Amino acid sequence: MSLAFRQLTKLSVLCATALLTPALQAEDAINVQMLYYDENDETTTIVSPNIALTLDLSADYTLQASLGMDALTGASETWYDKSYIPSSGASPYKHAKSNPSAYARGKHIAQKDVGYGLIDYRDYRYSANVSLTKRLANRDELTGGLSYNNEYEYHIPEVSLGYKHWLDTSKNSALEASAAYQHTYVLIWCRGNDLCDTDSGASKTFYQNNTFVQLAYSQVLDKKSKAKLTLFYNSENGFLSNPYKNIVRYYDTSPIITNERRPHNRQGYGAKIDYSRALTAKTTLHGSYRYYHDNWELDAHTLSTTLFHEYTSKLTLQTTLRYYTQSAASFYSGRKDYFTDEKYASSDFRLGDLKSYFIQGGIDYRFRKDLTQNFYLSYYRQDNGLKAVSFVIGQKYLF
Repeated sequence: MSLAFRQLTKLSVLCATALLTPALQAEDAINVQMLYYDENDETTTIVSPNIALTLDLSADYTLQASLGMDALTGASETWYDKSYIPSSGASPYKHAKSNPSAYARGKHIAQKDVGYGLIDYRDYRYSANVSLTKRLANRDELTGGLSYNNEYEYHIPEVSLGYKHWLDTSKNSALEASAAYQHTYVLIWCRGNDLCDTDSGASKTFYQNNTFVQLAYSQVLDKKSKAKLTLFYNSENGFLSNPYKNIVRYYDTSPIITNERRPHNRQGYGAKIDYSRALTAKTTLHGSYRYYHDNWELDAHTLSTTLFHEYTSKLTLQTTLRYYTQSAASFYSGRKDYFTDEKYASSDFRLGDLKSYFIQGGIDYRFRKDLTQNFYLSYYRQDNGLKAVSFVIGQKYLF
């Protein structure tokens, strides 16, 4: 799956944080949205309807829930054996003549049969999230959440917990602590895969145990501006390899197409600074900078800015710009003649040196006090040539 879509949708600490920090003044609302995402070169196309509910059960309790589905079609780039022909004479892949199987691996082949290209996939992903916020006597907020994300090869249940403590009675500053835990099930195909104990072609389930923790301090600076500092930490343990990605070993002697292998532990940490300021009575600027580092030697920087402008009492315009850059993981190489007997190895470009650019324009139009229509159009580009466009259309109804 593409990095662009993963950045937009992957269930992670960002999702948990959204659950753990509901709006201070919650409103009963239903929000229905449809996402359409499309990459160049037919690599990925996604149609994703989602519905979200926010409900004040009383002055002390707020319930949030959401349901979503992603229908994915497209292709993923990887190394493959060009000489492989399925025994059935058929192939489930669109480019069957040149790319018969992403899983044709596990045996020594000729150099001329080492290929790199697009392997088709089809998948459906379903997600469900629910959280409940309790406001205590001092108006501090305690939030618990549950979520479940399901696709063919991944099943991700998650539990989250957060606490928000107001530092003053006027609610100008606050401390927030949140944590989320995932126990992920990963289904992989064992044919020619040295991570399995069998060569029968049967599937096997591997596991991940992932923990995300963050601490945030927010402060209203003056009548027009506020700032927030967030520190975060993540620990991922278990099967962290991509079951779809292959590498080439021993290319200069006797090439073999085999599965990639990543370390079984990944620990990362970082910080994010957010700043918002009202430039005029109708225009607000939001900016943020995020730094991330992990023990795979990956360093990432994200710079983002969003401008909101209330054009009329009914129409609000939004523009977002985001720039992202990262260094390569220590075990990454995109070369076919690079890996020999290294324990950890990956050719997944998402772990390489990378820069990306994102621009989005959107409108929110309020038909009446209880009904708002929104539309967002986005363009995404990576410096390796990947491009994507997406749009979101939705309605929010207050009741």
